[in-house]
Amino acid sequence: MKRYLKLLTPKLDEEKQGLFKKNIEAATKFLLSKHGNFQLYVWAVLQGSKHDDGSLVFAYYKDGASDPNFIYFAYGLKEIKC
Repeated sequence: MKRYLKLLTPKLDEEKQGLFKKNIEAATKFLLSKHGNFQLYVWAVLQGSKHDDGSLVFAYYKDGASDPNFIYFAYGLKEIKC
């Protein structure tokens, strides 16, 4: 996760970098506290790439649910309008 955050930060504009840095510590602490409950996916691996610098996706099952919930870093996503 540390590598991903280090690679993501310079790709953001100044305003987004400030917001990202302000909130990432709390988000990281939350994710690490729940580490044993998550399945971790790396987007580059899902796409067949051999690089480990793709987006991180965290999946977890809430209260015995049969379908997982997913957590993404919003700043690591690219919006595409259809």
